[in-house]
Amino acid sequence: MTHYSYIYSAIKGDSFAESGRQVFGLVLKYTTLLASVSVMCTSVIFLCKMSICVAASFMYYMIISSMEQFGATGANAITNPVISIIVCFLLSYAITTAFFNVFDISVDTILICYVTDIDEN
Repeated sequence: MTHYSYIYSAIKGDSFAESGRQVFGLVLKYTTLLASVSVMCTSVIFLCKMSICVAASFMYYMIISSMEQFGATGANAITNPVISIIVCFLLSYAITTAFFNVFDISVDTILICYVTDIDEN
């Protein structure tokens, strides 16, 4: 609710408390619209995060398995790449989460602008 208040405050230029009161009314008035868009956005973001993380981990595995220096006879032999793949997955998850948080806030901003426009016009 507070990020909706920040968005509404940026749109209208009101104080945070006044924006919070007005956004609370909008959320109560358009609950189904906000909930359905929020669920769809969360689902899409989760699927995108997982597909990017799996793709990055797969590409990492393909790179380390094809390079001779990481092979069984190489100078930097990796006998079990599972831990390094998990680390790659977690790092890619952290990075994609940072990028998709920006996407999530932009979707919320467009949604609050849309609901505000519907309410005023």
